[in-house]
Amino acid sequence: LILKMEFVHKGNQLFVEENYERAIEQYTNGLSKLMGQQQFGALFGRARACMHVDKYYNAIRDFGECLSLDHTHQLTNYYLGLCLIKIGKHDIEKMEQAHKYLLIAQKGDSKQDRFEDAVQKCIKILQKLRPKVEVSKQAATTTDTTLTTSTKDVDDDQDMKSKPDTNTPSTTAAPTATVTASTPKLREIWYQTATNITFTLYVKKLTRDDVSIAYDSKMVTIALRLKDGTTYTRKLSLSGEIDAAKCSHSVNPYKVIVTLSKQSMGDWEVLEEALDDGKSAQSTIRAPWTTKKDWDQVDAYAKEEIEKEKPEGDEALQSLFSKIYGDADEDQRRAMVKSFQTSGGTVLSTNWNDVKEKDYEGKDKVLPTGQDVKKWEY
Repeated sequence: LILKMEFVHKGNQLFVEENYERAIEQYTNGLSKLMGQQQFGALFGRARACMHVDKYYNAIRDFGECLSLDHTHQLTNYYLGLCLIKIGKHDIEKMEQAHKYLLIAQKGDSKQDRFEDAVQKCIKILQKLRPKVEVSKQAATTTDTTLTTSTKDVDDDQDMKSKPDTNTPSTTAAPTATVTASTPKLREIWYQTATNITFTLYVKKLTRDDVSIAYDSKMVTIALRLKDGTTYTRKLSLSGEIDAAKCSHSVNPYKVIVTLSKQSMGDWEVLEEALDDGKSAQSTIRAPWTTKKDWDQVDAYAKEEIEKEKPEGDEALQSLFSKIYGDADEDQRRAMVKSFQTSGGTVLSTNWNDVKEKDYEGKDKVLPTGQDVKKWEY
């Protein structure tokens, strides 16, 4: 296990040095050798590295995998929420998902201002997208609550402000918008490579016999027989064409993973195409860019919030190393890399004149307190 974790340690070291692409490679190597809960550190590290190189969809994929191993992990929920804000600030569904994960982070054991600030920022964006929604500022008691509101334009809803909504269920933990109870809303994520789309539905305790999927060049229909006897159907009207013969799916105790083979190589801007009425899926939501909102200012605010994060534990140590390395000159960086790598992590120096002649793997080896070198005779 120690040898397998070496890839994760190397990835952490490269992360500290801000070499995020190589860090991603090391974490990926570690994931190929680790199993189950052991993968958490590599998945979390790779997701954080992906955030730094703006690969937010890949980060969302890895944070989602982390949550399948530990759904209450506070930082995972927090960073997943930030990623969804980054890619979905014009998308009401993604912002609702971000709100859910940020509430879980806010409810965690560690009470930090950044968790509260992220929730407030998400609420402001949600209220801009749908001004009628009263978004809950308190953490929900479950992770399955889904926000839904009327699809009418805001102008059409003015008359309803003075009328009580007698059909809205009463609840103290969920937002005041209507909660859909008849049809379950399953958590889903998707990510892509140049050749494939991977679409994941999170639902527990299904077998292959419970899953039926029909593939067409522009349409995928997924039918799941849930444990309560109901059938959940999800239709994907794809924005690009797929090779139906090469598509596949797999089922494990936690999720259903659908792999779609692209007809031609390249990235898709969106997963799903237009609705039946010819409007795009995004066009049913009032476009925030038609308002007077300065979205460049929102971007700057989000970036400032991320920079104000206060890391803890190992993350704080990595942040300190990263700051020292970023402020150092060329000789100091050479000293840090040589001392840390050749000593196996027991020495970190910024003095190149002191380090350049040292042999930390031989005569100048520095051992942790309580350890000693022993020569074995064969």
